[in-house]
Amino acid sequence: MILSDDGKRHGDGFSKGRLVERALTHLSAEGWRLHIDADVVLPHDFKHRLLAADLQKDTIYGVDRVMIKSFEQWETLLRSGYLYGGQYDYHCRTSFVDKLEIGTRWAHPQFGWVPIGYFQLWHSSQDEAAGVRIKPYPMNHGNACRTDVQHALQWDRHKRALIPEIIAVHLESEAAKKGTNWQGRKTKYFGKPTKGDKPQGY
Repeated sequence: MILSDDGKRHGDGFSKGRLVERALTHLSAEGWRLHIDADVVLPHDFKHRLLAADLQKDTIYGVDRVMIKSFEQWETLLRSGYLYGGQYDYHCRTSFVDKLEIGTRWAHPQFGWVPIGYFQLWHSSQDEAAGVRIKPYPMNHGNACRTDVQHALQWDRHKRALIPEIIAVHLESEAAKKGTNWQGRKTKYFGKPTKGDKPQGY
């Protein structure tokens, strides 16, 4: 773990990108790098699914996600076994979850699909050479958005690929507008409801 105040300096506001780049400089120069949000959960056999995907070192990867909108929905999903083999239907079909929203994909009419920051997987040989950062993580943005897209756009479209074998789970404590937490946490606590709260199942 790296503790740093680099995310806010020189009076220019919060910079998630600066913090991500600071962390990347401490990683091994040989290996895969996974940038994943703290509110994203992966299936228990994640590593096995990566091996099955036959990853190429010159490509940046993303995955799809289902959206959890309350802690109660999360508890229901856990009980369903979805993260423990439940993503496969009829042993060979990857499936989403009934009644859960599927996260949108970022796809630009000019630049095409981009794996966004909740899950970006790439190999170190693509952003570092002989100790020099050749694809540094973008840092010039004032909050927690956009830099992830700028990062992935450093790969040409034919080198940006989806891993359909993996479906992530994105945890949210409540329904909220896009960008609500980009300047820091604004949504309610993610956990068991306090007395008087109305449970929300899915």
